[in-house]
This record gives sequence, C-alpha cells and structure tokens, in this order.
Amino acid sequence: MGDRRPQIGSLHGQDIGLQSWWTSVPAVTRFMLFFVASEFLGTVARFISLRKLLLLWDNVIFNFEIWRPLTALFTFGQPDIWVVLMIYEFYHYSSQVEKNEFLGNVAEYVWMLVVCAGLLFIVSVVISPMPVLGLPMSCAIMQYWGMRNKTQQVKVLIVKIPGAYVAWGRVALVILVYGVVPWFMIYGIMAGHFFYFMEHMYPTLPGKEGARPLRTPAFMYRMCANIESSQRALSSSGNQGSVSFGGGAPGASTGVAGSITSLRQRVTGGHVWGTGQRLGET
Repeated sequence: MGDRRPQIGSLHGQDIGLQSWWTSVPAVTRFMLFFVASEFLGTVARFISLRKLLLLWDNVIFNFEIWRPLTALFTFGQPDIWVVLMIYEFYHYSSQVEKNEFLGNVAEYVWMLVVCAGLLFIVSVVISPMPVLGLPMSCAIMQYWGMRNKTQQVKVLIVKIPGAYVAWGRVALVILVYGVVPWFMIYGIMAGHFFYFMEHMYPTLPGKEGARPLRTPAFMYRMCANIESSQRALSSSGNQGSVSFGGGAPGASTGVAGSITSLRQRVTGGHVWGTGQRLGET
C-alpha cells in the first residue's frame, strides 16, 4: 500500500512554498520586513538589546552610534502581541502601497519612505523624542494608502470605516485600550498625509498645475535600478514555478494555500483586493 502520510507543506493538494511567498513580496517591503523581523526576533532571543536599536540622538551625536536612525525605523518596541499585530499591518499596507499605488516602482516608493523618515527625524529633534519609529512609519504608509483609497471599507475590530480614516482608527483604538494619546502615531499620520498632499493635491491648486516639489530625484532612479531588475527577475521565476516543501496537485486554491495564490496573483497582474478607484484620476 502507498504511503498515506500527509506531506509537509501541502494543504488540500496545494503546495505552500515559503520561498514562493517571500519572492512575491514587493522588493522594498521585503527588504524592510527582513530587518523588522530580524530586529524583532533578535530582541526576543536576547541576541540584541532593544536599547541599542532606539533613536537616541545624544548617542548618535556624541558616541557616534550612527546606526540608530536606521535601526529605529524598523523597531516597533518591546516584543508582545500588539507589536506582532502592528508588524503584520506594516507588511500588509506597505505591500498594498508598493504594488498598487506605486505599481512596483521601487525608486518612487523609496523616495516616499525617505521623505516620511526625514520628517519624523525632524519631529524627534524639534518637537518630541521618538526612540521607536517603526510604528510612526507604519502609520505614515497606512495614511497614504487610506487617502488613495478613501472609500474602501476597512474593518477595525467589529466596525467598518472608510479607508481615509483607517490610520485614525488605530489611534482611537490605542486611546480606548491604553487611555493615552499616541502622539508618535499621529506624527506618522501627519508625515504620510504631507507626502500625499504634496504629490496629489498641491499640483491641482490654482497656479500650481502639474507642480511636484517632491518629485522623485533622478539619482534615486539610478540607485534603485538594480533592485527593480532583481524584482522583475524574481517575479518572472515565481510565475514559472514555486519552491515547496512537499508534493501535491497544482491548481487548487483553498485555505492558506489560497492566500499564497492570491499573493502571487497580486504581483502577476491578477485580482488585487482593496485597491478601489484612485481618486483624482480619470
């Protein structure tokens, strides 16, 4: 009789390839997710001290700890279930923005992140210290997505709200649960909204037709050219086949396997959930 033991990595006859999923994640989001996960797992395993990752300007200036501004962007704070949920939302909205709003254009998405990070750095120096910048950056991305998908309904707990208020819904949730105003999240929302305004509203003002003060600089396209080429190669190889941990009949799409298939379709031109019609475009 044949071996009827279930095969690892197979669900309902559909192969689930971790590598296939990983390569389907857009290039910039994949890069950021790698560092976010590395820092999170490093602090959980106590290989890394969380304090070494925080943005402490005195340490940056006087101790020459120049890595802190970068590591702070990928730090979400003390590891707990709340941080896990926030990291998932960061992955989800960053993927949506990179694929559906910037259409996989690495240079333009990186430029948005650079502008938002720069604004948060300024806020952390001038207005209020922010040792952890992962959540503010996530809120900036979420706000940009929300303003580009204003009428898209998003569920926050048991309540559905328009996409334009999805980031503010997270702020309200924190106030409800913890009883404090998360100003660091609000600063992130303001940074994301500033970029949205300058890119999509400022050019429509009277006398400003077509003006884009924050246009992606040419050097950013040159810097990101190799990354875009690598992403196209990964997407192409993902279309030709997937790497999996077990056998199974191709073509099925149920349960978790359906989620993997959906992710692959978003990259290869299939149905994209939740994009809606972009406002301000004809």
